[in-house]
Amino acid sequence: MNILFLYFNYITFFDTIQVNIGSDNMNNYDRALLFATIKHKGKYRKGLSHKEYITHPIAVSKLVEKYMRDDDEIETFKVAALLHDTIEDGNTTYEELKEIFGEKVATIVQDLSSNKIEQKKIGKDLYLSNKMLNMNDKTLTLKLCDRLHNVSELIDTSDDFKNKYIKETTYLVNSILMYRELNQTHLMIINDIMMTIKSIANVNNNAMHKKLLIQYV
Repeated sequence: MNILFLYFNYITFFDTIQVNIGSDNMNNYDRALLFATIKHKGKYRKGLSHKEYITHPIAVSKLVEKYMRDDDEIETFKVAALLHDTIEDGNTTYEELKEIFGEKVATIVQDLSSNKIEQKKIGKDLYLSNKMLNMNDKTLTLKLCDRLHNVSELIDTSDDFKNKYIKETTYLVNSILMYRELNQTHLMIINDIMMTIKSIANVNNNAMHKKLLIQYV
């Protein structure tokens, strides 16, 4: 079934389909899409286009499909991609995800979720760096896909947010390049992230962005 059709159908019949989320006739991917759509209802992406938030996890799932196409756990990680912000931003618990989608998916989503208290204690950059250094390889792939999609939409955001996010991204990329072993998939996504930043720097002719690119190892 076409994802876009599901998305608009879910929004249109929101009250009805919320009752049917546990249907045995629904595969795990479609169930995750429905669940994430419900959890992110009424939320929007940063930027002038004011996109529905659900467009982000859908896009991240598509990137996971692209970069993990030969992986035997691709379906599990596509589902986790759809759900990756539901604990952190969707008022969802690990237990709720475990009950509906299983322990594997719930654990991936939990590993991708930030602890705001701990993040505030040590600072966002260091907190995220530590998380990315300690994730397993496949979860890191999903996290990098998330970062890639966020970077790809920076052109639509304010200069202040754009500058902050590019600086943070460059720090994180350099951190994992220096301090953990990366596989070929990780390196491909990192390259795409930095090339996207480069294209933004060229469009904006931004000297700070270009300086950060020089620092990129």
